[in-house]
Amino acid sequence: MITSSYKYVLSNISFEKDKDFPMQPESTNTLSIRRFFKAPWVAFAITLVAPWPAVMAATNQTNERICHTGSRPDSNPQLLEKTVELPSPNGGTQQVGYYVLGQGSPILLINGYRSTMSEWNAYFLGSLAQKHTVIIFDNPGIGESLDPALPTTIANMAHRVGNFVDALKKQLKFDRIAVIGWSMGGMVAQRYALNDPNSVSRLILLSTAPSGDEAEPTSAHVQAILDGKVPPVFENIMKVLFPPEWAEVEIDGCFTREMFQPAGYSATVSDAVGATQGQALQAWWQDDITSGKLKHLTVPTLVMDGTRDEVLTLHNSETLKELIPSAQLWPIPDGGHAAMYQFPDLLARKMAAFIDSTGLEPKPSPLQIRDEHH
Repeated sequence: MITSSYKYVLSNISFEKDKDFPMQPESTNTLSIRRFFKAPWVAFAITLVAPWPAVMAATNQTNERICHTGSRPDSNPQLLEKTVELPSPNGGTQQVGYYVLGQGSPILLINGYRSTMSEWNAYFLGSLAQKHTVIIFDNPGIGESLDPALPTTIANMAHRVGNFVDALKKQLKFDRIAVIGWSMGGMVAQRYALNDPNSVSRLILLSTAPSGDEAEPTSAHVQAILDGKVPPVFENIMKVLFPPEWAEVEIDGCFTREMFQPAGYSATVSDAVGATQGQALQAWWQDDITSGKLKHLTVPTLVMDGTRDEVLTLHNSETLKELIPSAQLWPIPDGGHAAMYQFPDLLARKMAAFIDSTGLEPKPSPLQIRDEHH
C-alpha cells in the first residue's frame, strides 16, 4: 500500500520519493530531430494526422528540453542486430530479430502492444546492461522477426518466446533467465513462466495485468488512443503513457530522443500485426485459465507499476501480487504506464537488485499449463 511518506521497502531495498524519484529528469540536452522522425509511434502519428510543414514547425518551437543522459548502448556503431531461425508452430520456420547488450547473468525483455525494440528507453537498457546480458527482440511480424502465421493469442506469443529462449540457451550457455515483461509483454511473460517455470530465474511484471475476470482492462477510450484513432495521435499517446506534468516534456522531444535507435535498425508495426495483437489482448481479457494458475507459480516475482498508470491501473498489479504467492509489489510514485522513461536508471537498478538478490532461488516446479501452438 502507498504510505504518506512515499517510502517503500523491497526486501532490504528502500527508497524515498524525493531522493529516488525527482520530479524532473536530471540534465539538459538538445532534441535530436533525426531520432524524432525515426520513432515508430511518432511516424505513425505523422502519417495519420500532420502535414510535413506543420510537424516541422511544431518540432522547431522547442529544441532544448530536460532529458536524461548517461550510457546508452545504441551509441555504439558496432552494435548489430542478430537474427535466429526457429521452427514455426504451423510448420516451416520463423525468424527473430534481436540485440544482445552487456555481459553478465541473462535478462530477457518482452515488449508491449504495438511496440518495436525502439520503444525501450536507451538509458534504461544501458543501466540494466552494466552487469547483465540483456536480450531484447521484436515481436512476431515486426522488423526482422518474420513469422508466416502471426500469433493471435498471448499463449501463441508465449510459445514463440519459449522457442527463442531455447535457442538462446544454446548460444549463450545458460539454464535460467530473468524475464521482464512490460505491458502486453508482461502478459506474455506470465504465460511463459507458467509454461516453463524451470527456465525462469526471476520474473518482473512491469505495468501489466492478469487475465480474465481478475483484470481491470484498458478502457475503451484509452485503447482507442493507443490504436491511433484519437487525433492528435502522438500527443494523446503521450498523455496516456505519462502523468500530465511529464507528458509535456515527453511530447517536446524527450520520449523520441531517448528511444533505442541503433544504427541500421528500422521497424514498423503493420496493420496486420496491430490487428492480431489486438485479438490477443481481447482473448486475454476472456482467459480465466492463466490467472487461475498463477497461484501455483513458484518463480520469485516482482510486480511494478506506476501509481498514475492510466493504461493498466495499479489495481491490476495489486491483484497480481495477491495471485502469485512469491510476488512482491513495488508501486512507482508518480509513475505512468511508461515509467521507464521517467525513471530509467532507478527502475533498472531496482530490477537488477531484485534479479541479483539471494535467498529467493526459484523452487523446481512440475507445473506446466497446456500450451497452445496454433
